Amino acid sequence: MPKMRRIILGAVGVLVLVEGAWAADPFNGARIYNKHCVSCHGANGRAEMAATPDFKAGAQTFLKTDKQLLDIIKNGKSIMPGYRGMLTDAEMLDSIAHIRTFF
Repeated sequence: MPKMRRIILGAVGVLVLVEGAWAADPFNGARIYNKHCVSCHGANGRAEMAATPDFKAGAQTFLKTDKQLLDIIKNGKSIMPGYRGMLTDAEMLDSIAHIRTFF
């Protein structure tokens, strides 16, 4: 899929959630991703650790809804810690927007 089409589809996907439309900021999400996620998920979405989802391989991550991803970020999964109490829901949604838009 051409990169621009992926960016547009990712940006649209960020706005449509199961419960309704929420606006998220992928640029703020980049700041959050670089602070909390990059050491395991990599600067370009390529996993740096074993058993860590590779966002460039995409399908498994991008088939999940924003709500499913939000729950994973809040509560953790497998080796990933939960970020409940460290990040707000809005910051978590911003990081999801970053992943969907730029990876």
